[in-house]
Amino acid sequence: MGRSVAILKLGGSVITYKDLPLTPNVRAIRNIAKAIPRDVVGRLVVVHGGGSFGHWAAKTYSLSSEDPFERAANFSVIRWAMESLNNVITKLLIEAGLPACSLQTSALVVNKSGEIGEARLEIVSRFLSMGLIPVMFGDAVLDSEAGFSIASGDSLCAQLVERLEAERVVFAVDVDGVYTSDPKTNPDAQLVKDLSVSSLSDIEIRSASSAYDVTGGMIKKLEEILSVVKKGAVVYVVNGFFPDRVRDALLGRKVIGTVIRR
Repeated sequence: MGRSVAILKLGGSVITYKDLPLTPNVRAIRNIAKAIPRDVVGRLVVVHGGGSFGHWAAKTYSLSSEDPFERAANFSVIRWAMESLNNVITKLLIEAGLPACSLQTSALVVNKSGEIGEARLEIVSRFLSMGLIPVMFGDAVLDSEAGFSIASGDSLCAQLVERLEAERVVFAVDVDGVYTSDPKTNPDAQLVKDLSVSSLSDIEIRSASSAYDVTGGMIKKLEEILSVVKKGAVVYVVNGFFPDRVRDALLGRKVIGTVIRR
């Protein structure tokens, strides 16, 4: 589609209360929805994480149960949890006047050994061409080797960047960007405003820590961000609790946060 497409990844630590199972942060979601500029409609894909919905469900209902019936039942619970959160987010985007439309990730993606294998994402381009904002999410999906597994929202972003040739990806997290160490535990941690792939490899990214995070935590997030940048997109890591920063990042403006380029 060309490099005008932007992807907004809403972190679970922003859109849910991660210590309270199945609890959305409606205020935070609504504020971000109101800040999304109309200029990006038709070239914006929203992807969200699981937060206290998906991560809690995946932790509680194992996809690796040896009982086939129990494994299938657990898969259905995780899918229900993610659909529930997606419905909340899509509804709030629509209430903000945006033409948001949910796309079920598990209907488009099949994993292989826990990683995205098949990804039938051409439908996303068609939704964009009709002036819609597809709303996708990390999800429990079929797995050609394991039966079922989790496709994370970060992994989905990397796939979308490649398939849509996206220009930028905005990660809305619960801190101001990438730090030299964890700003929640180290008062001397420094925000790094500009990074390249080579320098990012040596720095920890800290968004939300979570007791329910079953998709690889911060190491996995760092790997996916590196993958996104290597595919040609510019990545912005911004604090999702400041909606104006999300807006400015989507428009490619200077913003408080971290900008990562090749």
